[in-house]
Amino acid sequence: MMPGPFELIIILFLIIYPLTIYYFANKMNDKFQLKNPNSKRFIWGYFMGVSSISTPILWFIINSLLIDSLGGESDIGFNVFITAVSITLGYWALKQNKIALVMLTIFSINPIIWVVNFFYLKNRWNELN
Repeated sequence: MMPGPFELIIILFLIIYPLTIYYFANKMNDKFQLKNPNSKRFIWGYFMGVSSISTPILWFIINSLLIDSLGGESDIGFNVFITAVSITLGYWALKQNKIALVMLTIFSINPIIWVVNFFYLKNRWNELN
């Protein structure tokens, strides 16, 4: 059975969105490498930072649109708080702040990210601010 147009949009989004984040993370890393040629690559850190800024913004917009279109109620204060915290941590992660990266790792609530970031941060701890 062929997926409908809504399913195709979801599938394309799930493919294109991470690739777009990776593109920006790679560009940011290229700029970083030009200034710091002896440093290790920081693509994953930039990926975490960009995604923690862009994802909650998209989630907030989609959540607001769905709630409005379905006539439901949403706790706008909580949504704004979570979005603001995530954007703030993402900003500081892009600045290579080790505390922000640790907090993003914990708040991801994803054991795979915990393991990946444990080794990633362990290898870069001394280079981070």
